[in-house]
Amino acid sequence: MAASFLEKITCSSSIAPVCTHTAKKVQALLQKQRVPILTWPPQSPDLNIIENVRGRIKTVLSRQPLHGLSSDNFWAVVQQEWDRRKRDPAIGGALHESMYVRMTTVSQCHGDVTLYYSL
Repeated sequence: MAASFLEKITCSSSIAPVCTHTAKKVQALLQKQRVPILTWPPQSPDLNIIENVRGRIKTVLSRQPLHGLSSDNFWAVVQQEWDRRKRDPAIGGALHESMYVRMTTVSQCHGDVTLYYSL
């Protein structure tokens, strides 16, 4: 017999204190439905793929002569690099596809930083 919808669900949750899913009603529902909760460290760079994108942008910008630029010109350069990254489907796709391995690795490292932050 096929597994029910709820048997296929795992709630992923950072342990940050301001998460909306920490509401008592939500917690009661998750517990009643026996939904497993996969927790990870708050603001984990390994599980927040935007941190990797931001890191790549920062690396590219660090190689450019940005000293002396006005703030408007600086932000124009940042925006240009961001737009270039958005158009590259390999970046988003590769980072998204790496999430299962990232989650497994963070779990095995008990929440410590892994090699993914440096990708």
